[in-house]
Amino acid sequence: MRKKIIIVGAGVAAVHAIKTIREHNPSIDITVYGEEPFYPYYRLKLSKNLMGNLAEDGLLIQTKAWYETHRVNFYPGRKVVRIAPDQQTLWLADGSCDMYDSLLLANGAANNPPPLETGLAGDLYTLRTLADARRIQKRVLEKSRIVNIGGGVQGIETAWALCQHQKKVLVVEIGPRLFPNQLDEAAAAIVKKSMEAFGVQVLTDTRITKACGEQACEGVVTADGQRIDCDMVIYATGIRSNLDILEGTSIKRDRGVLVDDTMQTNIPNIYAAGDVAEYMGRVGGLWSIAMAQGKVAGSNMVHYPLFYRPVVPVTVLNAFQLGVFSMGTIVESNDTFSVIEEDIQANRYSRIFIRENRIVGAIVIGDLNRSNLLKRAIEKEVEVNGRDWTTVSVDGLLSHLRRQLERQS
Repeated sequence: MRKKIIIVGAGVAAVHAIKTIREHNPSIDITVYGEEPFYPYYRLKLSKNLMGNLAEDGLLIQTKAWYETHRVNFYPGRKVVRIAPDQQTLWLADGSCDMYDSLLLANGAANNPPPLETGLAGDLYTLRTLADARRIQKRVLEKSRIVNIGGGVQGIETAWALCQHQKKVLVVEIGPRLFPNQLDEAAAAIVKKSMEAFGVQVLTDTRITKACGEQACEGVVTADGQRIDCDMVIYATGIRSNLDILEGTSIKRDRGVLVDDTMQTNIPNIYAAGDVAEYMGRVGGLWSIAMAQGKVAGSNMVHYPLFYRPVVPVTVLNAFQLGVFSMGTIVESNDTFSVIEEDIQANRYSRIFIRENRIVGAIVIGDLNRSNLLKRAIEKEVEVNGRDWTTVSVDGLLSHLRRQLERQS
């Protein structure tokens, strides 16, 4: 009897696992159960297309025919609710069950709701799934003032989509600045200034504690008691891994499913990848990490050893007529220094972080042509020793990096 792999979840980690499995093994059975009633799609496009075309076919990672070509038994809208590792069996919400030889948990995460005091049944939204996006798109037409809780990429892209459709938007960030983990103070100030130029209000160091209204949302209240009128709230305040199906099992988990560098859990024939997986104390939460982990898991599931190497986090934003790029370590410490170039009036800013003679991080606003070069230099750990870079311009450092990369190629 042919071996069978089951993949729980239908995101980018699943797609890259399928690709890799088929590269090494054209005949093993692959079954995918996806909770959503859609084929895998680009989740990153949801905020960009929020007020545009949300048709499934325009968002797909691969065409539906691709799964047939790759001999994948794909079942959208089939939620897995329980697994029994000792029986190598899983159960679905409709009461049916299925058996596997190897199992990949790629069932992702959900947006983590802020702790709000509220009795509202509606007008409190988040943007994680295509269904979420369609729900917001339908309801926002009748709304006029929206509060976005969360000042990260998704919150800002959502604000940009809404303000282009004449909605009054307020973005509230609990941290000291927008993009608190990706931008320094100077870069965050440029983004804030650009948002305000388009009429979007921004509050930082602010926590929303309550949503008001009986039949519908009428406003929110901050921790210091300030009342802000609004008729819709959208939150993007981090994620939490989907771990419910692990209840009653011995699969080890903390914030996510604990995996080693092969993406294997503590049970030899069960793997995890993407937003549900926790590697070395961290849940990735990024598209690029899910892609890499899916590839590693798929390869090891068909006995082609491959080891995961942590992916350097990358953030790219195009909104409010700004291009923003951030990658790697963006904090200056005792063993790190940076080279800075800025023209605040022109909304241009570059800062490159160096540690132990290697580029470890970068922030660029404005000229994103620099981002590809910096990304390659960080990933390839290009050395920049031999000069006092504190006296050199950003352009001078970029020229050096370009020459170093040419020598390596």
